[in-house]
Amino acid sequence: MDAKHPSVPPPCSTRGHPEATTSYDVGVDTGTQETPDQPPVTTPSDGQPSRLRSTATRVFEVTDPGDARSMPMVVAIWVGWTIVAVVMMLSHEPWRDELQAWALARSAGTPFDIIPSIRGEGHPPGWYSVLWPMTKLIPSTIGLQVTALALASATTWLTIRYLPLSLAVRSLIVFGYFPLFEFATIARHYVLAYLLVVVVLWLAHRPATPSWLVAAGLLAIAGTSLIAIPVVVGIALALWGGPRFASAVRGPARWGWVALLGGVLAAGFFVARPAQGQSEPIDLSLVNLPSLWSTLATPLRMALPMSATEVNFWGRPLVADWGLWAEVLGLALVIGVAVAVRHSRSALTIWLVSVAGFAVFVIAARQPFAPRIVGTLWLAAIATVWFAAADRRRIAVPQRRPVAPAVMIGASVILACSLWASGWAAWTDSANAFSTADGAAQWIDDQATGDFVILCAVERAYCASVAVRLDVDAYATADGEPFTFVEWKRGWRRTLPPDQVAAQARALADRTGAEVFIVAPWPNALPGCGQGWVPPEPISELVSACRADQLTG
Repeated sequence: MDAKHPSVPPPCSTRGHPEATTSYDVGVDTGTQETPDQPPVTTPSDGQPSRLRSTATRVFEVTDPGDARSMPMVVAIWVGWTIVAVVMMLSHEPWRDELQAWALARSAGTPFDIIPSIRGEGHPPGWYSVLWPMTKLIPSTIGLQVTALALASATTWLTIRYLPLSLAVRSLIVFGYFPLFEFATIARHYVLAYLLVVVVLWLAHRPATPSWLVAAGLLAIAGTSLIAIPVVVGIALALWGGPRFASAVRGPARWGWVALLGGVLAAGFFVARPAQGQSEPIDLSLVNLPSLWSTLATPLRMALPMSATEVNFWGRPLVADWGLWAEVLGLALVIGVAVAVRHSRSALTIWLVSVAGFAVFVIAARQPFAPRIVGTLWLAAIATVWFAAADRRRIAVPQRRPVAPAVMIGASVILACSLWASGWAAWTDSANAFSTADGAAQWIDDQATGDFVILCAVERAYCASVAVRLDVDAYATADGEPFTFVEWKRGWRRTLPPDQVAAQARALADRTGAEVFIVAPWPNALPGCGQGWVPPEPISELVSACRADQLTG
């Protein structure tokens, strides 16, 4: 280590390697300094610093997140974020896949009962295991949203408090689309995966953090989201991959940790069946040049996740209509980030491994390029920036080259798009009846005069979405087993023929002694069901509802 520029020991117990002195475009470490980081400022030919350039450099320069002077603002921003998240949560109707996980966890008598129940879910047990104790404390679906809000709020605190970038950039990040909407408002397993990624990043950059603790965190990420495995591998290589994959300050290669993680992750990757509802194994033969090229649009969808407000609009982002430009701009984004962090070997490894691994995974697992899937690249981007910033901060301030203008412009565009998408999502989610299941459940609850059950005249997934809101049993047939969540077995899409619904309803009433309500399709409602509840211009999850005695025939 350069005696003129002493530094604290590198994170995760690395030792024995000198600190790099190369200039960085972005950047940084958790080592403390006697004075706050002051970015170098370039001057134009007249010798006077450019005020705009000086301000921009301060905004995008790395900083010491432990500066006590910024703590009041950190707390204020975190409280403000939490208030906004609560408002968005209250206006959000839980979606079908959110409630599927909640109903599954609620039906488990013990945590061990979760494992056989999630067969075919396509996700590891991490998220369900976190939900399970909450289902016992708060059986209502409000417990699902409270859990997601608590986890997301913790993630936001760690990000604002410890990400070694300026407070302005940290604030823009947490109020963006993925941290505020996909990973907070929507209660899915990505909420937990995001928290675990940030916890691992925080631990990995604390001095003397034992490697086993970081490894445990990485395995926990993989145990929550299979699609995050490429990010896990990238972080592992960035920490323990040696000079070939990691920055010099992170010490020699420790392939024992990488091999252990790799073996466990490989087993989970190939044993799991992530094609939800289809129980199809991962098929690597699907990976070819045309399919890989098509995935190049996904980084652009990460930066521009907005969609046209139409039926099933969450699955059709605007960039889907851009044709070849989506792939070209997506490739440019991948290259741009790689160039920006190229002087941080660790950050470059995380980004390239994550992007490449993500492409292979979504193709082989037949995953859609929906925002929730593309959000994995956001996790990779956060990890990339965190490592790049930590490495840059290890360079003495006088030796740092100013942040490149192209990096500042690119970062500004991505942050602006993220904020725009966050506002768009908040308005769209509150102004549109995304799930008609919520309205159907409310109507049934108002109409019921005693004990009641539900008979499905639609796919089980839609029926379960209504049943779990009401915490009542649903039946696909009069003699079938009751359910509140879908088991992804063959025939789960099968529905009752319309001419058999009335007879099945009478038989179910005789069997249960309860009032029977029908969850029916929309807009082609069953004869007589039009007298019940019909949704007003729905967006998705299209169902109607009626009492069995309203049916004709």
